[in-house]
Amino acid sequence: MDSQTASILFFDVAEYSKLTEPQLRVYFDSIAPELAALFTKCKDKLIELNTWGDGIVAACGDPYILSRLALDIRDFFRNKNWQDYHLPNDLSCRIALNAGVVYVGKDPFRDKDGIVGSQVNLSAPNRAHHSSRRGMGH
Repeated sequence: MDSQTASILFFDVAEYSKLTEPQLRVYFDSIAPELAALFTKCKDKLIELNTWGDGIVAACGDPYILSRLALDIRDFFRNKNWQDYHLPNDLSCRIALNAGVVYVGKDPFRDKDGIVGSQVNLSAPNRAHHSSRRGMGH
């Protein structure tokens, strides 16, 4: 397992669990692909990109890349007309950024490299700020 300094981004949708089944389907059919498109500019530079439900974690050796991506995600949520998708008008996201040493090694569940480390835990979504309705970090 190799160590390196990396920036870590965590993202999730605020109050995602309150979405109805039809809204979840809209989210995954329409919104998730648009969010994924934001990652295409930097996908080849990421040392980690993983999703589960509404959560996304990404890690990169270049902090500028994830900082820019965080702003792009924030703006995506701020500027989207959620009524067009029959989603709550106040749909917002939480974004957390951190940097520190991560360990990169083979993830036996995904059969590809993954990251671990205390800095990953510090970045977790439950520490994220609501970022799409107000300024990042308030």
